[in-house]
Amino acid sequence: MDKNKLQKISGELEKARRQVSNLKTADMVRLATSLERTLAAGKSGHLVYKSPLPGRTSLVITNHPKPIKRGLALTQINFLEGDIEAWEEWLDQAERGDL
Repeated sequence: MDKNKLQKISGELEKARRQVSNLKTADMVRLATSLERTLAAGKSGHLVYKSPLPGRTSLVITNHPKPIKRGLALTQINFLEGDIEAWEEWLDQAERGDL
């Protein structure tokens, strides 16, 4: 992960926010995996993606053929924006040698 990639992903999240009423599971999975989240064991009907960053909570994505409900999609986008902030902080610490 690097700052250029984070900037690109941030733009993709903004685009997703503008199209929030039409986001599908595959769109949210693509965004989660672009932030290096990996699929973990999920509950029925749900996909659980874990972050490699310490302290970040798992992201649960519904696995349905219909678009994700607007409120849930916005919550998930906000959550992934938090991942960007966490990655930026981690990269800054790595540059300073604080890890």
